[in-house]
Amino acid sequence: MYYRRGLKDIALYSALALFFLTLVKLRISNKSRQWLVSALAVSLSFWVVTNFELLLSAKFEMFTFIWVGWVWIVIFVILRPKSNLIKSRIVLANFVVFLSLFSLVEAPFHFRDISRGSQDSRATEIWQAKKDDLDADEFAVAQAKNELLSPAEEHGLVLSNIENSDGLVTHKDFDGDYIKIREGRRVTTGSTGLQKKRILVFGGSTIFCGEMPDSLTVPSQLQQMVLANGFDVDVLNFGISGMRIENQFRNLNSLPHLGPDDIVVFYDGVNDLNKVYEVGLNLKNNKTPWRQINKIASELENRSWFIRYLAPTVYLESRGIGQDFLGSQAKQLVADDWFAFDKLARTYVEDKGATFVHILQPNLFTYTKASDIGKVRQKWSDMKAIENDLVSYATETNKIIDFTKILDELNTTPFFDWAHLDESGNKKVAEAMFAVLKPLLDVKKK
Repeated sequence: MYYRRGLKDIALYSALALFFLTLVKLRISNKSRQWLVSALAVSLSFWVVTNFELLLSAKFEMFTFIWVGWVWIVIFVILRPKSNLIKSRIVLANFVVFLSLFSLVEAPFHFRDISRGSQDSRATEIWQAKKDDLDADEFAVAQAKNELLSPAEEHGLVLSNIENSDGLVTHKDFDGDYIKIREGRRVTTGSTGLQKKRILVFGGSTIFCGEMPDSLTVPSQLQQMVLANGFDVDVLNFGISGMRIENQFRNLNSLPHLGPDDIVVFYDGVNDLNKVYEVGLNLKNNKTPWRQINKIASELENRSWFIRYLAPTVYLESRGIGQDFLGSQAKQLVADDWFAFDKLARTYVEDKGATFVHILQPNLFTYTKASDIGKVRQKWSDMKAIENDLVSYATETNKIIDFTKILDELNTTPFFDWAHLDESGNKKVAEAMFAVLKPLLDVKKK
């Protein structure tokens, strides 16, 4: 669908560009200028194709004015019958050649990202259109055959519907083929939501598990183990992408009816680690000359898909955050922004008579088989140092359980990236989580 629509758009805009260029070429009789017209044709065609729809939309960005400006300056010089602006024409001719060559490089990246962005931006539109066009039975059949949206499109749609109100992060309900969200929570396969006893699992995207269908999330696999061992307990998935421990605490506070039959699990660390790193990076980037360099790099990425592909800001981030920050400020942020909320959540849960379990999650920095990751980029080395600060709090004395090495037993890497896991990784986490929870469930069963 997107492919066919994209071809129609490109054909339409290209036809408009060629029509305009034909009018320009009819005005030119000097054959020596033909190469310049060809150069102009490449650049102008690219501009029309990539900016025509933008010109008709509300998203009218500054780079559009730049394209318009230089195109009309060049046209003015070419169409001028008598001109003594020799130097200016030489400069403009070279400028046209440069922009033409740049356009040739830029175009493939632009079309690729437009195609991808169109799919993401139209996911909501397509979803709603299908719900409106199909009756209930047809819609159910389409869902059963997974014909509505792809898993990636569903996940993107769910992410776009996350709401944050003063730190209280919530999901909108969603009824997809792979992802279902009801009452603000991702559905846990096998959970009825009617059991008196509950395990409430809080975390970020590694608990939400957007890469997996409902049945393969960590809470769903944990639910199967709970039921298989004879425990009448519901496992509830309170994972939301991007959640840090402070957001988990906010969401926990918003829940009614927390009591002695509940076990609250906080499974976190990755987003908290990332926040500490970003604080250090922002401090470094606000210093001269990095502030100016980052601003220029960001502007270039916003104006060019090719430069965005080169990703100069990613390179700047890879420089790391510096030993001064890691030596003192990072340690203090871990204490203030992570360990402090552990104490607050633990006190809150225990005052309600419930049981609190806090788990420090694994990631690629703690994965023994990727122990050399810190040598690749300074960024990874610095993030690993912050991870070590988190691990230092995961002790028996602090009652924080360390899961950072549980994935070492797997024969192949379970990581999609530095944090998210595949099916085998989620299963291993669920097994380790059940091993921790089983003694607590045995006590509550009596």
